[in-house]
Amino acid sequence: EVIIVGKVFSWNEIEERKIPQPQDFASVVNKIRQELEAADGVIGGILCGSILWNSYNQRSDIDCVVVYDPTARREVVEVLRGINQAAVDLYVPAEMIPLDLHIARTPLHHIGLSFAVHLRYATENGGLIKANPLPLFAFDDASVVDDVRGYLRNKLRRLEKGVSALPTMENAELHRFLQKVLEAPVHVARKILWWQRVETPDDAKRTVMCYYPNIASPQERQLFAKITTADSQYTTELLAQLKNPDKVRYSQAIEEVKDLVWDTLEFVRLNALRLV
Repeated sequence: EVIIVGKVFSWNEIEERKIPQPQDFASVVNKIRQELEAADGVIGGILCGSILWNSYNQRSDIDCVVVYDPTARREVVEVLRGINQAAVDLYVPAEMIPLDLHIARTPLHHIGLSFAVHLRYATENGGLIKANPLPLFAFDDASVVDDVRGYLRNKLRRLEKGVSALPTMENAELHRFLQKVLEAPVHVARKILWWQRVETPDDAKRTVMCYYPNIASPQERQLFAKITTADSQYTTELLAQLKNPDKVRYSQAIEEVKDLVWDTLEFVRLNALRLV
C-alpha cells in the first residue's frame, strides 16, 4: 500500500536521530487529550490526520483545532505551549490551531468550508475532544467552488514562488517546501472530490487515492500516480536511512524529490483549470 504522509527530513535530522518513533505519536496524542480535557477554558477540540486512521509513521504529523473561551486565553495558551514543548521534545510535528469562541461564531474565523468537512470526518472517527465545536462555527456565503478556487489559487501561488526560489532556499525552508510538493496532490485531489460531490466513506489519504483516479483525466491520473509513488519511495528510503545512514544516497533521494516540483505544479494547474 502506498503511504502518503508528510515530512521531508534534512540530512542533519537523520544523522542526529531527530526523528520521532511511532510510539511517540501516541504519547503526544494522549497528552493532547488529557491536557485539553482538563483545561476549563477549552470548549472543544478536534484531532485530525493519519493518527485517526492508524496509518501514521515517522513522517506523519498531528493537527488539532482547539476552540476556547477568550476569557481564559492565557490559561489555554499555557496548556498549548506545554503540549507543543512535549511534542518538540519527541520530534513529533504537532500543530495546535487555537480559535477564539467569539471569533468562531462570526465569519472572521479561518476555517474554510472544505476544512470543516475534513474536521467533520475527524469527529466521526475518534478525533473529538470534549464537546463538538463544529456547530459553533458561522460561515459566510462562500460557495463550494469559491472555497476550492481560493485553495487552488493559493497553492499555485506558493508553488510558483517556490519553484523560482528553489536554488536559493535555506535548508529548513527547502525541506518544508519539498514536503508541500509531495503533499499537494492528495490535498488537491481531496478538494476536487468534495467539489465534484463524490461520495466517499471518509477523506483519509488512502481513500482519496482510491477515488480520485476515477474522476481524473489521463494526464492528471498519470501525474498523481507518479508523485504519490515517488512519495512512497521516499518513505522507503527514509526508513532504510534510519537503519543504515548513507549521505550520498540520501542526497540523491532529495534531488529526486526536487525534480517532482514541476510535476506537482502541473498537477495543481490542471486541476485549477477545471474550475474556470
